Amino acid sequence: MATATARQTKGNGSVDSTAERFRPIGESMRALQRDTRDLIGAVEQLTSSAGDALREQLHRRPYATLGAGLVGGYILGGGLTVRLATFLVAAAGRATMTQMLAGGLAAAGTGRATRAHAGRQP
Repeated sequence: MATATARQTKGNGSVDSTAERFRPIGESMRALQRDTRDLIGAVEQLTSSAGDALREQLHRRPYATLGAGLVGGYILGGGLTVRLATFLVAAAGRATMTQMLAGGLAAAGTGRATRAHAGRQP
């Protein structure tokens, strides 16, 4: 009975051992370990480069970096409600649209003035 569970006979008479049946699982586990090591290395490299970029920004613009950290901590700490977030996103959208429209109107006015001025020259 023990040999029946450890070995299995194929139709042609050859014997597959348990180790041979589980070999693909072992190969998959080794590939998973290798991929995990690669992922950990990539995350470490990303963390290092993000830290370097943060240090550079801290030296260039210390107050802006401090403000961004405070805002991030406030949001992550649960201080930003859905209602306040909606209000801030809507206000930022309105401000962006206003800037875009003002820039577009200014560009359109400059284009008309340039075409009118170009039409007068011989």
